[in-house]
Amino acid sequence: MNTTSSLKAKLHKKKVGNVCTRGNSHPHYCCSDRSRKLLLDRCSAGIPPQYRALDWSGLLRNPAPDYPAACGKERSMTTTRVSDSAVVSEGANSLRAVPILVNNLSKTIGRSEILHDLTFAVAPGRVTGFLGPNGAGKTMTLRILLGLVAPNSGTATFGRRSFNELTNPGNMVASSLDSSGFHPGMRVGSYLRIQATALGVSPSAAQEVIDATGVGGFVRARIGSLSLGMRQRLSLTSALIGSPSVLVLDEPMNGLDPHGVAWLRDYLRYRAALGHTVLVSSHALAEAENLIDDVVLIDGGRLVLSSSLTSWRSVAPETLVISTAKADELTTHLRDRGVIAESASGIVRSLGVSEQAVRDIATQTGIELVAVAPATASLEQLFLDATSRKGIEQERG
Repeated sequence: MNTTSSLKAKLHKKKVGNVCTRGNSHPHYCCSDRSRKLLLDRCSAGIPPQYRALDWSGLLRNPAPDYPAACGKERSMTTTRVSDSAVVSEGANSLRAVPILVNNLSKTIGRSEILHDLTFAVAPGRVTGFLGPNGAGKTMTLRILLGLVAPNSGTATFGRRSFNELTNPGNMVASSLDSSGFHPGMRVGSYLRIQATALGVSPSAAQEVIDATGVGGFVRARIGSLSLGMRQRLSLTSALIGSPSVLVLDEPMNGLDPHGVAWLRDYLRYRAALGHTVLVSSHALAEAENLIDDVVLIDGGRLVLSSSLTSWRSVAPETLVISTAKADELTTHLRDRGVIAESASGIVRSLGVSEQAVRDIATQTGIELVAVAPATASLEQLFLDATSRKGIEQERG
């Protein structure tokens, strides 16, 4: 480097200040636009795909005077964006929840049909459970809904707009699909500060979400060192930090301890009570039963059921709880007659058979019954019955 170039470099360094990135991915507010852009580009590797398309130019050209300094020296942060009117407009829209509409959705990969003419709606003000066996097509449906995969035909929209048509999706739709998709070298606090800045969320509002999700206890940890439960909480925090009115969560209870599950259940029901749209995919049926209002059940990429949980129970086959010393033997006799039944610890649960029919079978086989009583079918029983019946119908067809 010649003398002139060296002098220019020193003057430039003195003018714009040094950028410290030790332990923190945020640029200092006094660094140059070029340095800030390089750092933001580097940090964006840890930002979910749906947020990478946001307009960063406002942050680059008009950084707030109190932009958080590097090395964790936090200051009050107010973000100025170029298109403030667009942000305000989208913010107003985010307060008004819209339904999720899936119409005639089909997806084929190679020769495998993943989704076939799938149609359902998710209403605002309710928690909807998106259920189905492994390989049913739930995750593919959510990926199409969030603009990550293109369908072969059909649409998946938020109201009348697809995810990619939303002006500022991060402030309208919260999504959590994979808790392993974070940059392992980033610190939790750095990632969330970038996320909040990108979405125009104030530090106080972001801190409320961080405190609520329990992430505050490990904000200085690197993401690669987090346990499954911690990463799940980070994923939820990242999704919820923009206070969106539509929540799309894939297996949000995975890895959470009982306290975390209880918090999530109360929080999602609170959001639904505000009129927000909540769609939750889950294999944890016992936990989902205490959470959801409506059910969308798919199997093999096809719709099996779209109904409220109450309505589903009202039309479900009668469930009986039978107490007998010969539970296993009675279960065998019931199954021989085509009745869905299971036994455990001297108790038989049967589905789709009347009490009188059970007593007649017991009399014919010489089995003494201690008690027979109707019971409300659990979500797990309803799920197993619906998916097993679908399999039987397909075999007959």
